[in-house]
Amino acid sequence: MTSRDRGATWELRSTIKADHDLDEANATQLPDGRLVLVARPEGDICWSSDQGRTWTAPATFGLRIFAPSLYVLHDGTLVCLHGSYAPGHGGLRLIFSTDGGHSWVAPAKDHGFLVDNCYGYGKATELPDGSLLVADQGTGGHSTTDAKTMALRCLRVRIRPDHSGIDLLSVLPSG
Repeated sequence: MTSRDRGATWELRSTIKADHDLDEANATQLPDGRLVLVARPEGDICWSSDQGRTWTAPATFGLRIFAPSLYVLHDGTLVCLHGSYAPGHGGLRLIFSTDGGHSWVAPAKDHGFLVDNCYGYGKATELPDGSLLVADQGTGGHSTTDAKTMALRCLRVRIRPDHSGIDLLSVLPSG
């Protein structure tokens, strides 16, 4: 959907179809102007070269994920912050790509780098130093016990300059 009047009215821009659910989709614009979209639960990815009017067929990149959010860093690195379905590798995780999402850097084929051992829903923003400030929720809040201990947490993460992984940083910059 697209709006030209700040959300007062909307028009259908395009429909992306697959033979399975595409939920919690998130998109961003790559440095070359293309749009890239990632969706839950199969980690489907697709691209548009015409401002979202048409899309490539969605294809999985091999990770089952939820709540994906995409970010393009100032150096062009595409980051996907996501929750993980991988057995024994839950929490909030991160993968990244230096080629617009065609290949991904991750510690294993079925899960991303651990950012926080939390419920798995998070959002981020790039800080001036190139790190990401990440906010997430401690629990799902689905039960009374969860609600009693619910907390919003913040942390910082940086993708290593050689793209070999990530480093968790202090929330407060040094100095």
